[in-house]
Amino acid sequence: MLLGNGDGTFQASVNVATGSGANSLAVGDFNGDGALDLAVVSYSGVSVLLGVGDGTFQAPVFFVTCSCGSGAVAVGDFNGDGRLDLAVSGKPGVWVLLGNGDGTFQAARYFPTRRNTRAASVAVGDFDGDGTLDLAVVNVYDPYFDPPLSGSVSVLLGNGDGTFRAPLNLVAGTNPGSESPNFVAIGDFNGDGMLDLAVATWGGVGVLINTTTTLLSLALNPTSVTGGHSSTGTVTLSSPAPRSGAVVSVSRSDAAATVPSSVIVPAGAASATFTVSTSAVPASIQVTLFASWGGRTRTASVTVLSPTLSSLTLSPASVTGGLESSTGTVTLNGPAPAGGASVALSSSNTAAARVPSGVTVSAGAATAPFTVNTSVVLFSTTVTISASYNGATQRANLSVHSVVPGLY
Repeated sequence: MLLGNGDGTFQASVNVATGSGANSLAVGDFNGDGALDLAVVSYSGVSVLLGVGDGTFQAPVFFVTCSCGSGAVAVGDFNGDGRLDLAVSGKPGVWVLLGNGDGTFQAARYFPTRRNTRAASVAVGDFDGDGTLDLAVVNVYDPYFDPPLSGSVSVLLGNGDGTFRAPLNLVAGTNPGSESPNFVAIGDFNGDGMLDLAVATWGGVGVLINTTTTLLSLALNPTSVTGGHSSTGTVTLSSPAPRSGAVVSVSRSDAAATVPSSVIVPAGAASATFTVSTSAVPASIQVTLFASWGGRTRTASVTVLSPTLSSLTLSPASVTGGLESSTGTVTLNGPAPAGGASVALSSSNTAAARVPSGVTVSAGAATAPFTVNTSVVLFSTTVTISASYNGATQRANLSVHSVVPGLY
């Protein structure tokens, strides 16, 4: 154990006692105390050393699992209980020890990989996009066994309860020496959102691209709309849909947005669109949309905005004071919500032009008229009419002319 100084240098090595023949280890907080612990694989099994938090560890607790040989250990929550579990590779397969959350583990359960091989390296990831952890296990060539059955990578898909399905055995590579893989790493090497495998062999590195078709993304455009207007949703798969197509389930978190129950991605296509309809709302609200297919759920959010006042018009815009009136019209940028929208009105010169204190835009409507009454004026004047709603104010000018000739 070499404790870091924080500047790229380390303190002198301190030996930590484990089982004999230790050859692989993994790090995790196995007892939930906030201090990192160690899981160490030896030739006879795996031991756990609980960390004190100061760089030292308690005495190892040994869990007999297998004749692990030069196996490896990986950490993950395989049954979704929030506690870290262990996967230990051996000959020929992998042992899974479910964590109790206190630094102890349940009895190991064995899952075979490929017969007549030695499982050397194990990696953890979600390879099928269903939200549960899976295992990738390297099966090393063993000259004592049948070579055609050696040199592969086994993928064991997780069931989410700490158990795994029968292995899918993949060829590690085609170059000479590829029959002897010894290490596997995971990563998304082609940017499609799915985890791929990189396998180190005596013949080089083999890259296995994940061809699983799953739901890659859910996108909305636009992501903000005024209630009553619509947005377009797009679901995208990681690869073309199968011959039967892909029926993607769609739902939403609030009735302010309406979506179809499903959208079909046609066979051979990788995406499909659908309409997100919205309703008028009295206050802005964020609605989350959910799209699910192939065990994976994607989310996206649309903000449904309450309407605002977009315009105020006067017709006519020029009248003779006391003899003519004008009609004002307020317009919202979307339909009014339930209960209507009360728009406040005012005049800059009530002696020349008068308006009601407010006008209500009926629910579902976007406009409402009101009357501007005028009075006789000696001299022509310009009156500003103002309308306000939901933080927005619009103004329009009304020319009020004198009835006296020559005093325009």
